[in-house]
Amino acid sequence: MRKIALIDPATRQGLAHREQLDGLRRFRYCPHLGLQALAAASADRDVRIIDERLEPLAPETLDADVVGITVRTALAPRAHELAQTFHRRGIRVVFGGPYVTLTPELALADPAVTCAVRGPAVAIWNQLLTDLEHGAPQTLYEGRPDDDVAVRCSNGSTRRYRPSTALVQITQGCNFRCRFCVIPALYQEQYTVPAVEKACETIAAQKARVLAFVDDNLIGNLSFARQLCAGLRGAGKKWVCQATLNVARDPSLLALMAEAGCVGVNIGIETLNTTTWEKENKQQNFSCELVSAIRRMHEHGICVSGGFIFGFDQDDIGVFDRALEFMARSGIDFAACHILTPYPGLPFHDQLRREGRILTGDLSRYSTYEVVFRPRRMTPDQLQAGFDRVVREFYSIRGICRRFGRSAQHLGVSTALVSAFGGYVVHSNLNRGLPIHA
Repeated sequence: MRKIALIDPATRQGLAHREQLDGLRRFRYCPHLGLQALAAASADRDVRIIDERLEPLAPETLDADVVGITVRTALAPRAHELAQTFHRRGIRVVFGGPYVTLTPELALADPAVTCAVRGPAVAIWNQLLTDLEHGAPQTLYEGRPDDDVAVRCSNGSTRRYRPSTALVQITQGCNFRCRFCVIPALYQEQYTVPAVEKACETIAAQKARVLAFVDDNLIGNLSFARQLCAGLRGAGKKWVCQATLNVARDPSLLALMAEAGCVGVNIGIETLNTTTWEKENKQQNFSCELVSAIRRMHEHGICVSGGFIFGFDQDDIGVFDRALEFMARSGIDFAACHILTPYPGLPFHDQLRREGRILTGDLSRYSTYEVVFRPRRMTPDQLQAGFDRVVREFYSIRGICRRFGRSAQHLGVSTALVSAFGGYVVHSNLNRGLPIHA
């Protein structure tokens, strides 16, 4: 078991359109840190990471003793397809990722899957490899958050991705429990942070000047977030992160983030309907008024990306116009739009199944870009059409130009150009009939 291949599969749409994708996609894609962390934990073994988004994969000829595949729910059909090819060649296959954590029984129903890991895999990875070498692997391994929280950073082997950007993960999990979200299940409803000194030292040692924190909620522990930002002042880094809306409630925290180099924050707005916030346990969004919160972040030179989800039970056909009006009025810089997706394994999925509202068991459609359930106040076709219209209008050339002028005023020309480029990529993909996420 000396040769290990770790695979990040692509969607079938991504594979079908690979040759049509723009040549600059390596500047847009980010490596997934999970496989890099496993590679680092694979003591004294020959490890290769293969990302199907960027490079072709020939499972019929791949030289490996063990293949590990990270599987998100929408990628399960492709992952099983790969596993069956490897199985026919006598290669052991290990599944991990959200799909296994939520539905291990589906993963292990395939005889081609030797074993699977539910939850974070790094802490038990070497034990799993040792068991494989001794010919006595368990069927299902229970992963766990790191006992000693590691600060993970992308390494030099990922230079085919954004050459000037390093990905960093400091915290694990999220301290909120939104009903539709998979993060609490992935991290056993825990939120953990490392020693702040360790985090600051690791970040300062990164050669890249631009960092993208992939933590699900960097400010989940406000005391830690303040200490982290204080430690990053003067480090010469620019960075973006994900955070909850309550970040804007505290001007002193925003000022500290800006001083530490924060130039962008992704906020999970999800919906403008406060009833939905309450029903979905999105309590953090009650912390401050949305337009004021976005304006406050802009005043500190921080670009704002808003996450939006369409299809909640309170959403009617007018939700799309309301969202577009808010996006224009608030001056939000990016809109990450998704369709509500009841992932198998979540109580939310069980509820909709009992109500007879699940439309398909085709996991490849559980991408957050397709409708897989029957909404309560509109038809599935209306939800899909409305979602598509919001994305097309927000990322129209007119919309991109309007946001560029506004962003240049309050964020500066360089940040506005980055924002405009990101918007144009989405616009270009849509015009060529490619998936949004290609």
